[in-house]
Amino acid sequence: MAEHVCVSCNMCCDGSMFDRVEVAPSDLDRMSDRSDVRTDTAEGYRYLKQGCGRLGADGRCGCYAERPSRCRIYNCQLVGRLGSGEIGEAEAHETVREMRRLKSEFVDLCRVEVPATFWPEQEYGARGAFCAMRDAFDAGRPFPQSVQTALFTAWFAYLAFVREHFEETFGDLAEVAARYEAQRAIREKDRAMA
Repeated sequence: MAEHVCVSCNMCCDGSMFDRVEVAPSDLDRMSDRSDVRTDTAEGYRYLKQGCGRLGADGRCGCYAERPSRCRIYNCQLVGRLGSGEIGEAEAHETVREMRRLKSEFVDLCRVEVPATFWPEQEYGARGAFCAMRDAFDAGRPFPQSVQTALFTAWFAYLAFVREHFEETFGDLAEVAARYEAQRAIREKDRAMA
């Protein structure tokens, strides 16, 4: 039951919720392909960048048997509620459909209104759209008030829904801004390493 919901969602793997997943030393022993494992030299740990390149077009994990331990232990709030019987599978799928609708509305609006030069090299779904929007604002890109209102309305509708039904991984606005800055630093570091 939960597997079907996970496959229809993928937010924890597509970069919407996390920008990286830590890879423990014991995970490396289990992984046959380590080519996409990176090392954060400042923090001293290994990670897989999200959206995960191992996520298949069918929504399934391409390395499920070898996936990192962080992936093995992670369950979002929705899957927890499904597992406890608090909600049924039909309600869980409807929640995922609504999340996808809100996410698409925000990302599609960003694609129309935010110039491509502000988008990350690898698009990270809603997280990438948010970073592109923030980068455009930070660079002083002028947006008409109606566009600003539409962008932030779509973002906060999506964010509120995710916080209510999935998990409070995005945090408050100050935390969002801090994560945005951290992600920008990671992107700059990744570009320098390339």
